[in-house]
Amino acid sequence: MEADFSRPDFNAMVPPPGYVAGIGRGASGFTTRSDVGPARMASLLNADGSETSQTVGAEQEREIAEQVYDAVGSRVSEKGAKRRHAQEKEIKQKGKRGRVGGGSVSSLYQDVKRGLDEMDNSAWETIPEARDFTRQKKAERERQRKEFREFRAAPDHLLAERLSDATVTSISSGSATSGGSRTDIMANSLDRAGESTKIGTRTSALDVAGYMTALENVPTFSHDDLQNQARIRKTLRSLIETNPQQASGYVQLARLELHGGKPRKAREILLQ
Repeated sequence: MEADFSRPDFNAMVPPPGYVAGIGRGASGFTTRSDVGPARMASLLNADGSETSQTVGAEQEREIAEQVYDAVGSRVSEKGAKRRHAQEKEIKQKGKRGRVGGGSVSSLYQDVKRGLDEMDNSAWETIPEARDFTRQKKAERERQRKEFREFRAAPDHLLAERLSDATVTSISSGSATSGGSRTDIMANSLDRAGESTKIGTRTSALDVAGYMTALENVPTFSHDDLQNQARIRKTLRSLIETNPQQASGYVQLARLELHGGKPRKAREILLQ
């Protein structure tokens, strides 16, 4: 038996239902008038000549929705009313159980009211007045805030400024250096001089002779106390500017530079 290799005639075959020729390559088929309906617009008039409403379906749906919402709202209101009635009934029952003999609240104080007729004016005056504790507590809080503002601790920067402006003298037995003693004498002298010095002028009420005599009685400078030497140097220069005719100021400044290891600078000061 020989095989039949002839091609079938697809055009003569009946296509399957819903088949669209060329759908595999993007074809969408044909659309006929029977598929989309008539091209003319439907008449907007009814048989009796009245216009047909286009929102009949929407109005019916709206009415149905309103009926449903009204039914749900009435149901919720009924449940709330029943709950409120039950709560009020329970409160009334609790109030009746708490009363003595089931009477009203005013009946509980009838015996006390009868005794008020017998009170004299002095007894009425001794009755304390009702106070507003809320205001009292508020006033107490305001008073505490005021005390806190008045008596709170000082900031650290104020303490630092106070310490920087102050002169601290700490001398222990056997540990005070000669430079420290000289610094104390100069600091006291400068304090007295600053109080009596006129601002803007070079006149001063400082006792130069007594000041220089005190310096002569103090031992020589210490080489280790560099900070005190800088302070003394500044003081002596201020003394020379205030009274340039006093030779002892130059001598003391030269001695300071000499003991500080600067003989050339001491020589220049003496040459002035």
